[in-house]
Amino acid sequence: MRTLALIARWEVTILFAGFFVLVAVQLLTGRINTRHLFWGRRKDHSAYFSPERVQLLLVTLATAFQILLDVLHNPRGVSLPEISDRWLVVLGSSHSVYLASKGYTMLNLSGKNR
Repeated sequence: MRTLALIARWEVTILFAGFFVLVAVQLLTGRINTRHLFWGRRKDHSAYFSPERVQLLLVTLATAFQILLDVLHNPRGVSLPEISDRWLVVLGSSHSVYLASKGYTMLNLSGKNR
């Protein structure tokens, strides 16, 4: 049974490493387009820099990194660690800010005569 758990752990590790390499290679070769990652479009199709997208990306990456650290420091490795309520509130608030700004922009309230 211990051998089976070790094999499963290595399989999952190899799978996630493969996903990471695949995404990294596609990002570096330009197959995944990130040219307009931080730019949004108004209703009139004009582009604008979106600080909401930047904060959403940074908070999401910080939360993912915190969860990864919790997983790596999990001494037993039997189950996923509990996610702190603080991180859930921060992540939810970040998404709320992004969605509110997106809705505001889609209603064309923020960019009528820019």
